[in-house]
Amino acid sequence: MKVYHYLILLIFIGLYSCKKDTVVGPSENDYSKYRVKEYIRHTVSNTSDYYDTSRFNYEGENINYTTQYSTAPTIYSTHIIKNGNQYLLEKFSDDLQSLEGFYLLNTSGFIDTSNIVRMNGTTNNTSRHFYNSSNQRIMDITYYGNYTNDLEIHYANGNQSYWIYDFTYYPDPSRTTKDSIVFEYYNSIPLLVPYEWVLAKNYGKSNENLVKKRTYYDQLNNSIIHKTYDYEYELDSNGLVSQEIRSITELPSGTVTRVDTTHYTYTTI
Repeated sequence: MKVYHYLILLIFIGLYSCKKDTVVGPSENDYSKYRVKEYIRHTVSNTSDYYDTSRFNYEGENINYTTQYSTAPTIYSTHIIKNGNQYLLEKFSDDLQSLEGFYLLNTSGFIDTSNIVRMNGTTNNTSRHFYNSSNQRIMDITYYGNYTNDLEIHYANGNQSYWIYDFTYYPDPSRTTKDSIVFEYYNSIPLLVPYEWVLAKNYGKSNENLVKKRTYYDQLNNSIIHKTYDYEYELDSNGLVSQEIRSITELPSGTVTRVDTTHYTYTTI
């Protein structure tokens, strides 16, 4: 009788194991299905203290989201619509459209060019993005009319190791800056789902780990350190970022000038 009960127990365990292996839905390795559903950010700086909330809706490859700030009743709506080899962009402040444009994709599905214009026909910004053979983004050039952001990105161990960031201000060259921005990472904490921008997956291969710190060196002033960003995280049960705290410190004073605390929730598609 004991042998009979033991065989029944083994059969039950075997059936349970088979059932567990056939569960449908995102598994612990199926992070491609996760998207940010909502984030709530609390910003505290020297001059302000406010919340902003963004909520996201996904319809196939189309993305719609709204953002609202605690300081005003205006609802900002963004519509990103997949159309062949590009995404079309529309932005509204309440019912008034403010911007429109496009993100053009290359043959690998990464954003190559973008052009965003105001409703009066003037250009808000135009960008070009470049990638290496490993599908990592290595350069961004963005034009804003009277100034340009030029970002050169370098990698090590699957992460962005440092940037060379040029800001060129054409009306007043004395305001031009050039920084070397060096990154540190939590090497034991993987970045499983990019969470900071809804089209992040279209800007090349993401970092492998979560950022711990970035340090700004002024290349036009003897490479002195003039600013740092420090990051802390909480993770949910799936290993996704549920809270990020980002602190900005100005140097050499050591003054923390801004702290952003952002809470994230996710959905699956």
